[in-house]
Amino acid sequence: MFFYLSKIFYFLLNPINVFLILMLISVIFLWMNWLKPARWLMTVTVTIALVITVFPLGTWGRIHLEQRFPPPAILPADVDGILVLGGAVNPALSAEYQQLILQSNVERLFAFAELMEHYPQAKAVYSGGSGSLFAQEYKEAALAQEVLEKLNIPMGRVLIEDQSRNTFENIKLSKEIVKPEPDETWILVTSAAHMPRAVGIARHLDWKFIPFPVDYNFGKEMAISLQFQFHQGAADLYSALYEFVGLLMYKLTDKTGEFYPAPVKENDDKGTGS
Repeated sequence: MFFYLSKIFYFLLNPINVFLILMLISVIFLWMNWLKPARWLMTVTVTIALVITVFPLGTWGRIHLEQRFPPPAILPADVDGILVLGGAVNPALSAEYQQLILQSNVERLFAFAELMEHYPQAKAVYSGGSGSLFAQEYKEAALAQEVLEKLNIPMGRVLIEDQSRNTFENIKLSKEIVKPEPDETWILVTSAAHMPRAVGIARHLDWKFIPFPVDYNFGKEMAISLQFQFHQGAADLYSALYEFVGLLMYKLTDKTGEFYPAPVKENDDKGTGS
């Protein structure tokens, strides 16, 4: 139920969808000759659109998310395993066109391949089922194997988890497959903006990781200035809200123990880990 409700909720969270819904209600009010509520609603709608257009709220949020877990300054000499979360391949489109359709966060796959080469004895898990509401038959992990093979990764080393539908299931089902010991050292690979939610879930499931964030979109010291781009402002705001609201919903539904996880202190034996 959580999976289906989250998809509906995220649809309503999109600023562009909210803008169109509010405009539609305003038009209905006008046709019903409810002029005063129509004026107020249109004023609120245009004000929201103007704020999104001018103020880079989404950019600020995404930068904060991306910088929450910095890349590890030094990796350990040995690790027991590497877990990468799916999202690099579009399984439904790949099936439709009979070719690999990669998505913007394909850096996850390249980082996974590099870490596997760096740690030839480590276990390696690719976790990626389908996050689609209507196309659960297309599993990402199976298609990701083709990319890994092109990167000369021996697939005999890779454990595949292909039943997950969201981040919580990524980590929970992967843990059930590998059954890590409490003292094992694992690396977690996912997009930088997504790392806080992933780490929070891992901590809640008592699985320690060294976060290895990838797929950055903004510089560390990027200057944030006013803009006049509604579409870009709405897209950035939706991306930031997607993660922050996801963090809140996972906390409220007991899928994570913290609203906004942060790196552990430097004197922890896992360094920047979870």
